[in-house]
Amino acid sequence: MRRILALAALLTGLSAPLSAHEDYRTVGIITHRYVTSDKQQMMEVTDAQNETATLWISKQTVVKQDDKVLTPAALKDGVTVVVDSYGDELDYSEALNVRIVPAIAAPK
Repeated sequence: MRRILALAALLTGLSAPLSAHEDYRTVGIITHRYVTSDKQQMMEVTDAQNETATLWISKQTVVKQDDKVLTPAALKDGVTVVVDSYGDELDYSEALNVRIVPAIAAPK
């Protein structure tokens, strides 16, 4: 019986999809910010290639400008940011560190 259970556990573990989390860096302008609740916030960042990524803002997200820690409320539409995020894909990854930087040219 133990062998059957061990074999079943092994097969279940092998059949699970292997998804590796990756680190991402996005440099761009916040084009839209969503506040759905205190715990769920998102922002869309459009980069120089006019590609948009939707990133989650969580309690662990650290927002800085000139080495000064700010609240996520400082992340407003039109602000230029450098975002380090973590997730399976860039879209809907979790923003870990957000740096507000001087403005760059708006995407066309």
